[in-house]
Amino acid sequence: MPSTYVRFEYGQEDRMGPDLGPFGYVQLTYEDLRVPDTSAPGGDRTLAQLLNGLWVEPNGTVWSDVVIYAQ
Repeated sequence: MPSTYVRFEYGQEDRMGPDLGPFGYVQLTYEDLRVPDTSAPGGDRTLAQLLNGLWVEPNGTVWSDVVIYAQ
């Protein structure tokens, strides 16, 4: 089974974040992009939230796009 990875990008600024993963799965629920994390409450953690059309990481970094891919 392939692993899943996530990368955030901001096209207008020609900015690209690091590849995050591998993850067993990526879950998009409402405005949250979540991945498995056994040390987090509930077993998942939020990589970013969709706020006003932009992805915002918990540290405040803002992205316009998210790329989800498997390898």
